[in-house]
Amino acid sequence: MNKMIMNRLTMLAVTLMASMACFAQGKGGKLATGLPNPGLTKGKTFYYKGVEYELTRDPEGDVALYYVKAIGFEKTLLDNFDLMDEEPLNNDLTIFHYEIPKQGQTGIPFIVESVNANAFQDVDATLAEKIKRLIIEHSEDARVNGACVELPTTGSTFAGLTGLKTIDSRIPGESLQEISEDTFAENVYNKATLIVPEGSLKAYNGTDFWSYFYKVTDGDHIKGDVDGDNKVNAWDFQLILEAFLYNDPYDPLFDLDGDGKITAFDAQLVLDIFKVY
Repeated sequence: MNKMIMNRLTMLAVTLMASMACFAQGKGGKLATGLPNPGLTKGKTFYYKGVEYELTRDPEGDVALYYVKAIGFEKTLLDNFDLMDEEPLNNDLTIFHYEIPKQGQTGIPFIVESVNANAFQDVDATLAEKIKRLIIEHSEDARVNGACVELPTTGSTFAGLTGLKTIDSRIPGESLQEISEDTFAENVYNKATLIVPEGSLKAYNGTDFWSYFYKVTDGDHIKGDVDGDNKVNAWDFQLILEAFLYNDPYDPLFDLDGDGKITAFDAQLVLDIFKVY
């Protein structure tokens, strides 16, 4: 056979094999960014911005609204981890609450009622490292009727997201419910920053097991920073200890475990927090 033809066939084979390898690794693809289509019923699933959701009930009559729960990652993301670095995710994993069509969009609005226990427990280490922020949305829309995204009290819901630097929980303190002790990985409880709604610091500090987070802020105050200098240090420890020893009037900023009183344990917590900053 002509040597030139042989060379061309060889190059073609190499190109084909490289293409097949890329395909096998799942490179490419786009995340679902549109709202789900009409016609879904209980138990059916759809993808939306990196997350897979499952309908928890059949739509009621002619009401164009889906009630759903988050059950894991969108398959497209699992096929191509690099999508986590790009729009629309940009290294954020969001659990939405109430999504409606934006201008020019079509599709059925949906309300996220809950997240499955262990939904994000087993995560490939490469993908986990790319997820830097978890956002848990909250809507006050009338159709939500005061409900929040319900997080399980058992299981390891987000424990596989070991690369988290920030958890942005938008659930207001007055609506907060306890979570499982194993909801997050230990390194996340110890090192990541929990951002909570303004005025909700005491509620998060006093609710199992949100209270496990050392680094917590509501934008105005930092957990453990009782003197307001935006630092947690030995001076904060001293102030809380003195408040305990001299039975000072109750101050919620000094109540780091949210139990309604100032004790030596609150002072100890300041030292524990200081160690992780």
